[in-house]
Amino acid sequence: MSSGLITWTDIADPDPPDPSNP
Repeated sequence: MSSGLITWTDIADPDPPDPSNP
């Protein structure tokens, strides 16, 4: 994700399906 913040989702899945950031 291009949120710039490292969350647990970034660690668990490096490329999660994020409809908020297409």
